[in-house]
Amino acid sequence: MKEGKAHGSEQVKGPDFALYGSLFSSKLASQPEKLLQYVDWSATPEGLLFNQMGVENLTYVVKDGIPVYKDDLDRNKVLEQYGFDCYLSKSEEAQKGDPMYLITQEAAPHFQEMPTLYAEHAALNEQDTATVNTVMSGVWNEVYQFATKAVMGVVDINSDQVWQDHLQTLNKVGLDRAMAIYTKAMK
Repeated sequence: MKEGKAHGSEQVKGPDFALYGSLFSSKLASQPEKLLQYVDWSATPEGLLFNQMGVENLTYVVKDGIPVYKDDLDRNKVLEQYGFDCYLSKSEEAQKGDPMYLITQEAAPHFQEMPTLYAEHAALNEQDTATVNTVMSGVWNEVYQFATKAVMGVVDINSDQVWQDHLQTLNKVGLDRAMAIYTKAMK
């Protein structure tokens, strides 16, 4: 049996780490001191800026005291082309030029008054975990396709029939099956 928390008489494990992406190469496993030095450095302002924006004058420039991506680069292109990624936190300097951050900051006061709901933990066995991981890959694929169509104006999101069709598609790829597994695990 794989590692996990004991639940009744069977052992369970959470979702595979691969769901969240890797953080470090296994090549660093033989050099833990370098890995820890990097983690420590990454929490500094310089490290945060590096992990979010990349290298000054290569992936970004500073304009009016604010780092901005060069040419046609953006967060995803920098990650794809250079591999830099913000895995701990984001640079305060870089956030000043990030439109999504600015929108979030503007919206934050409105959401502060809303109650926070915490999901209960559902202990899944290995087979159910594998099923949910596989099913949810298909579900998210359909969600992203639908969102893209909505943004492009291909589907009318105000139509009840469009929403019903979308929900049927999600169930065809297994959303209802994943929900049933979680519902059973929560009892």
